[in-house]
Amino acid sequence: MKRITLHFAVAVLALFSCQLSADAQTDSARVDAGQLVLNKRLTQGIRIKGEDLSKLPFTNLADALSAWAYGVYMTPGNIIYVVDGNPLADVNAYSVYDIEEVLIVQNAAVEMNTAPGQGVIALVTTRRKLRPGIGLELALRSSLVSQPAAKTEPYTQYYAGITRAAGKLIFGFSYEYLHDVWPPTKGDHISTSTPFNLDRQKVNGWARYQADVHNLIELTANFTWQQLDSVRATPYYASIVDGSNHEKQNLFTPRLRWQGRWGGLSQELQAGYVAGLHTAHGITKNYPFDNFTELVSQTYAAQSHTDHIFIRERIAYAFAAKSWVFEPALNASYEHIIDRNDYGSLTNSGSAGTSSTWQKGHIWLLTPSLAIRYKDVFDLQGGILANLTGKPASGLQKYEKVFPFASLGVDVLRLADASRTSSLKIFGSYAKRTAWGSNDYQLNDLNNQNTLNHGLPTLSTVYYGSGGFSASFGSPNFPAFWAWHAGATYSVAKDRLQVSYSFERRNEFEYFYLVTPGGFVYLPLNWTTSMHYVAVDGKIFSGGGVNWRSGLHATIWSNDLHDNTNDSYYSVSPTGDYMRGSAVTSVTGGWVNRIDVMAVSIGLDLLYHIHESVPNDVTIQNGFHQESYFSLQNVYVAWRVPMAKEKALELYLSARGVPQNDKGTYVDRRRFVGVGGKMSL
Repeated sequence: MKRITLHFAVAVLALFSCQLSADAQTDSARVDAGQLVLNKRLTQGIRIKGEDLSKLPFTNLADALSAWAYGVYMTPGNIIYVVDGNPLADVNAYSVYDIEEVLIVQNAAVEMNTAPGQGVIALVTTRRKLRPGIGLELALRSSLVSQPAAKTEPYTQYYAGITRAAGKLIFGFSYEYLHDVWPPTKGDHISTSTPFNLDRQKVNGWARYQADVHNLIELTANFTWQQLDSVRATPYYASIVDGSNHEKQNLFTPRLRWQGRWGGLSQELQAGYVAGLHTAHGITKNYPFDNFTELVSQTYAAQSHTDHIFIRERIAYAFAAKSWVFEPALNASYEHIIDRNDYGSLTNSGSAGTSSTWQKGHIWLLTPSLAIRYKDVFDLQGGILANLTGKPASGLQKYEKVFPFASLGVDVLRLADASRTSSLKIFGSYAKRTAWGSNDYQLNDLNNQNTLNHGLPTLSTVYYGSGGFSASFGSPNFPAFWAWHAGATYSVAKDRLQVSYSFERRNEFEYFYLVTPGGFVYLPLNWTTSMHYVAVDGKIFSGGGVNWRSGLHATIWSNDLHDNTNDSYYSVSPTGDYMRGSAVTSVTGGWVNRIDVMAVSIGLDLLYHIHESVPNDVTIQNGFHQESYFSLQNVYVAWRVPMAKEKALELYLSARGVPQNDKGTYVDRRRFVGVGGKMSL
């Protein structure tokens, strides 16, 4: 198998060393999810314009998407981002002013090929200026951040972007500085000299060269560096804990893409790289209330480094038979990852501890597929995803390596008459895969605190190195993940009103080890997750300089745990409701509004979670109680100042989380109130 894989790689590289060519356009009708490419018009999903998010104060994009999609379940740990077809990128390394659109895909084939388990796929398209000449954009935002029983602290954001279009070459550069803070709590025996805060700087550059009508070459590079700090003393039982923590994190993600199209033949070759460095150090001291005699202190230092290379080639040929189009395609990808983690600690009693782990691995994936399309009303795609990597990690039994997938989208009302103003689209998809680890590298923030071991999971089935199962714990069998999705979207009056329903069902599985009288053993945890999503979106009014767009969204996300004896031991809670032990189903979602009245624009987003089942203690064995959460998640009022042609100035007032109640377990309860502005020249 290794010899076949090597020959395939050499053949691909040889072919495209002679044909350094690329597509002449970025096809806006495609959904590029990394491993799969689907017809965007016949793929169910939630579409959010970057402009609708640009006036909202947030550090993690998930906080801005919650009211538009799955409510409080849109947490940073649940979302996998694919930026411009690149599955390695963290969208939070990009400014919101560089985002054109976010598409949350509701398709099992896309999800299983990118994010197993309960992961949500968000495809992000960045902005590319096409107008000739030089363009300059400046933006700033300043807010006051507060929360109950806490001090008020500042949040700031500055952005500058420039683009240049000259003939066949278009390029751009942007810089953003962002400062976020967690307001320190007030109270007895609490002192904070440095509140928990984040300073993040982002540099993003891109260039597109249009060689001719067939060829496009694109180069992008992003470098983000940040620092998190906190120094505070807080009460803990009969003592005071005085701690300081300092973290630095760098992320560098360059990418090169060549696209080409010659008649029915198309190809795309993409190469990306991620270099991540994360360091942290701090000290924790413990004092009694009545004096400052040190009881216990511990100093620590940690470092994590990741190198990740990604190469993907897609070749397709489309041929037509009257109104039908048949497109066989072959998608091949290779990834190589090195991840190292070092940790050391020292206490005042002289006790010291060190640890060092590394993981090294690669992934070879091959995805042949066939798409059958009829006009713009029927799209059927199916194929297999083959894992060509080789032997599994040590300690694992035999696992599956070939996985089927299928996806269908059909507009049943426009099959006979494509000019109809009403539409009824039916969607269905199915896919399987095993777990070959995460290709995601996330930046830390105040709500998304990853451990320093953010690289390869030790339960991966394709990596070699220090990862894998300990043979002394037994030899478990890692099963395949599966998912299926069905949905429908009905629209009338040329999509003026749209009603959507989506249902998805997946399995989730993980191993954990347990101490028993006979030693360590692996225990499996299985559950099935189901999600219902309903959305009503439409243009309430349009005319006379007034436009009002509105959307109401609701999600029910439930889990059925299958291992009665094990569910009290596992440490990762599934997203959504626990079905056993809770008779109440919760509903979460949002109501979003965008209103334009002449030169004034208004945004209003409501976030809610009704009847959330909250465990009475740290396990789910002792019952639940219900809580409901409501928040005016985002609101702004903006005024577009009249300017000369091709110039724009917009000033606005904005608020987030004002008002909100104190219920719910998923949400960030901070309040933001501030001002901002954006100028384009």
